[in-house]
Amino acid sequence: EHVPWPRLLGRRVDTVLEHAARAVRLGIALVVGALGLGALLVLVTVLAGPGRVVGLMEALQLDVWGVIAVALVQLLYAPTLVVWATAWVLGPGVALGVGSLAHPGGTDAGPLPIVPLLGLVPESLPPLWWGVLALPVALAALLALALRGRDPDADAGEWWERLIAPLGGAAIAALVLGL
Repeated sequence: EHVPWPRLLGRRVDTVLEHAARAVRLGIALVVGALGLGALLVLVTVLAGPGRVVGLMEALQLDVWGVIAVALVQLLYAPTLVVWATAWVLGPGVALGVGSLAHPGGTDAGPLPIVPLLGLVPESLPPLWWGVLALPVALAALLALALRGRDPDADAGEWWERLIAPLGGAAIAALVLGL
């Protein structure tokens, strides 16, 4: 109530604020969708390539209780793996230690910690995996179209007002995912 919105925006205060609310909803949906893509990527890699993880676990030469303890500790890494997979699928990749970087262009592996789940990090990618980079773009387009389709007033107003929701949602998602 202390910001002079009518003086700053003129008669369109309500419509601009409605578009800003749409931008917030779209930004939240983009963040949740990107994290969902990361979780899906972790699930696919766990199901597709458990051999390296099992090999690293066997290399530790643990007894039964050690295997159980390491497995439980690795479950604690699950949220971190989802965030790393999200960063990987969005393009920038993730630093896994000093001199180690995993990104869609490849993996530059330096010394890695002895965590068997790091066996999921791909050394090289077949060309089919490059299609994974299109998933965030497709997700953003589908969410923007779904948000626009739910609101009959999405096309009302000036051309710049219609850009508030998609650009604002992208900016909100970029800020949250960047943090």
